[in-house]
Amino acid sequence: MPPTQNFLQSFLHTSRTTLVAATKTTNILPIVIGNESADLDSFASSLLYAYLTPTRPQPIPFLAIPRADLSLRPEFLHLFHELSLSPSDILCADDTPSFHSVPPSALHLHLVDHNVPTLPLPGSQVVGIIDHHDDEGHFPSASPRVIEKCGSCSSLVIRTFLAQSQLRKADEQSQIARLALAAVLIDTTDMTQKVTEIDEAVVQTLLGMLPKDWDRKAFYQGVSQAKKDVGSLPLRDLLRKDYKEWAEANVCKIGIASVVMGLKWMCSREENNTVFMNCLKSYAGEKGLDVLGVMTTDGEGDEFHRELLLWGMSDVGKECVQRFENGADDAGLSLGKWGDGELDLVPERKAWTQGNLAMSRKQVAPFLRECARGRNDTNKARAKV
Repeated sequence: MPPTQNFLQSFLHTSRTTLVAATKTTNILPIVIGNESADLDSFASSLLYAYLTPTRPQPIPFLAIPRADLSLRPEFLHLFHELSLSPSDILCADDTPSFHSVPPSALHLHLVDHNVPTLPLPGSQVVGIIDHHDDEGHFPSASPRVIEKCGSCSSLVIRTFLAQSQLRKADEQSQIARLALAAVLIDTTDMTQKVTEIDEAVVQTLLGMLPKDWDRKAFYQGVSQAKKDVGSLPLRDLLRKDYKEWAEANVCKIGIASVVMGLKWMCSREENNTVFMNCLKSYAGEKGLDVLGVMTTDGEGDEFHRELLLWGMSDVGKECVQRFENGADDAGLSLGKWGDGELDLVPERKAWTQGNLAMSRKQVAPFLRECARGRNDTNKARAKV
């Protein structure tokens, strides 16, 4: 049943009006934006941050993707329906106007779900950070500057701001709680993976904002099933749906795609493994990568598993993959051979099953980046789990 007053929708409409007005002035424009993968946690974190922060003026929440890419995220569309929102309510990077419509020097950036800007906005100023990835040590004067390990960045946003907010009406509390729970439950596979005390405390707080008969299981399953509804997406879209990249020391460019279905399923959709590999190679070439990574998750509960494929596309990329494999055991990844090794092309391409289910892209990417720099700091990798 739709809320009697749609608080989030009203806030987003006000944000758009503020944005339009800002393009006609030289005033500072505060925005809050998630990382370039624009997953559910980045979306929820940015909207929660903007809505709940006591800072005035409130930052305008943006998704760091083109509007057309919303269609790659069926879980977003499902959640929009749950919250009585429309895709047209959401502000995207290529909207007119958007944050690109003002000079970068006029932008004050609040970062969520990452702590170093990924968008090319030279001259902009980072003034706030809430993130659950590795702290890269930049912007020490940002306020807030909350960078802690937990299952979901949305947990940190709720912990930081909820107590200071004034959510008096039941409909408003319900919208905020369901928005946050969607991200936390998806990121922790319904509180079974990567859960910390922060997530546990936040989930209990959020559940207390909802009616006692609210069906958490049905809510989670609805969002989870929508996220896995990717059967109609071409492989290229599957790869770019949840994709991040890094350039290390200007000599090695790494990209990692996270996919919510397994490698066997991905291979089966193509004519044969060769066609699948040609698709991967084409995407890596499009992105100019030295190393392409594909990390998969599939199943739930006892059936949950992870897989990893790395492909070195250049000499420096092949060296990176070799360092990664040599240090993977010490890093605690517990890699095993995938299938009969039919996806391997030694020494440049390897596919593995991943025994350590706690190590998602948040842990694997920093270790791979160390390998790209010519190191494999396995003790550091273990500490990140």
